[in-house]
Amino acid sequence: MSAGTTATMTIRRLSFSGISGIRGTEEGLTEEEVERQRALHGWNDIVEVPGHPAWELIRDTLRDPMIGFLVVIGVAFYAAGETRDAVILLLAILPLVLMDAILHRRTQATTASLRGQLATRCRVLRADAEREIPARELVPGDRVVLRPGEQLPADGILESAEGIQVDESALTGESLPIEKRAWARDRARWPNEGDHSVPVDAFASAGTRVLSGRGVLRVLFIGGATAYGEIVQSVAKLPH
Repeated sequence: MSAGTTATMTIRRLSFSGISGIRGTEEGLTEEEVERQRALHGWNDIVEVPGHPAWELIRDTLRDPMIGFLVVIGVAFYAAGETRDAVILLLAILPLVLMDAILHRRTQATTASLRGQLATRCRVLRADAEREIPARELVPGDRVVLRPGEQLPADGILESAEGIQVDESALTGESLPIEKRAWARDRARWPNEGDHSVPVDAFASAGTRVLSGRGVLRVLFIGGATAYGEIVQSVAKLPH
């Protein structure tokens, strides 16, 4: 899809209910608004970071129902005095366990690769001050400052854009830079009235990267609600 084609398309009408009732001003959210939004929407955890990858690999492998069934049968053989059959059955399980572990490890590696496309920190405008925070602390309604070379930490609309070009290959496979522009909207109504039709070239997504230009992104979706989050969830649900 070319940049020119993208610029003429419009995405679905977006409901901004997730940020209704908060300030639409340039000063950004207050701490009270941030806490209220976090209580409603949670943390911006697009890819869950495992605490102990090795243990989770073992746990997920042992959860395989076929392996569990064969282990139970083997134990039953042993309890019935059929030691030889029990040993043969349990030895036959080993290749299945190994294969399952390899498939789980591949899933973990894919998830780690997807995580590498995400911003870990970002700069936001809150209470009329610019500050750097961990990306997972973003909430819908936050205003994120975008600079060249930075990964986008969430999905949202561009409230300002100065020569911004974005690499969207992680989402669309498009190898060419995509030009973005600010969304022209009625400031008197934004963001507290109904749904809005947003042009694709004014919408930016987590997992993409700013190649050039500067701008400000108003966050609409975080975590699993982002387009990138949906991709990650679909990968996690693939059969092992």
